Amino acid sequence: MLSGQHKRQAVGKCWLFFLVTGKALDIQQQQHIPELSAPHCDEGWGATGPYYITDVPGHLLPVEQAVTRVCWNASGLVIDTNNSDMDIWQSCQECGCQNFNDGDVAEVFLAPVSSSSRSPSWYYELDVGAISGAFWGGVVHNSLGDDALYSSSFPCSATAPPGGFGSCELNCSALLPAVQVARGQSWWTRSLQIPWAMFLEDYRPSGSAEPWPVWRANFYRYSYPFKLPNSSDFDRNRAELSGWSPTHDASFHVPAHFGLLRLLPRALAQAVV
Repeated sequence: MLSGQHKRQAVGKCWLFFLVTGKALDIQQQQHIPELSAPHCDEGWGATGPYYITDVPGHLLPVEQAVTRVCWNASGLVIDTNNSDMDIWQSCQECGCQNFNDGDVAEVFLAPVSSSSRSPSWYYELDVGAISGAFWGGVVHNSLGDDALYSSSFPCSATAPPGGFGSCELNCSALLPAVQVARGQSWWTRSLQIPWAMFLEDYRPSGSAEPWPVWRANFYRYSYPFKLPNSSDFDRNRAELSGWSPTHDASFHVPAHFGLLRLLPRALAQAVV
């Protein structure tokens, strides 16, 4: 969720975050934004290209790779991520714990937008920890976005300070994505099934209607592939931050650098399988 230098302040059940390095980007600066076309799940998947290190200039490959694939069906969005990982660990065990501070995590940032050239001011952050599948989720309000579309079915009044963002944490007793995790030798996977009911009706498929076609999304992970000096043990205080569309920033929360996700009408899905 957070990386680099940040300050945060609790306001009721909301959080305010001030990005020390974050800055707004205009459309001309949105270079190398990747695109993914996601078909109906009966027709296959849309898959990302490689992840890149997020907090450096340019496009550098991480030590540990990941790939995410996406499809949609009548129930919701399905987002699976497969992670290579030499030291799989996670201290969080329960929903609502800050898994992004406690080990390997796969994250999804997601929102519909009014056009492909816009970046969301409001979006979901959905984080899942390895091993336990411990979930943290929130509705984020980010002043660096330029599209005011609000799509969550949950109300959120979080204030977005200039150059930063606020968020409303999702209630672990309310409607949440279904989460599955699995692991093996040097890999772990996370499957996230996000119900359409988490979005307002305009953005869901209904009857013969298709889902909202244009979304911005990013997929991130925390991993810990670095060894301690003169040791065979891994350094669990030194994370590698990577993602589908690198933000080139110490923060994941740079909406102008989110990738472009298109949900294909079912009639057209066959063309991309």
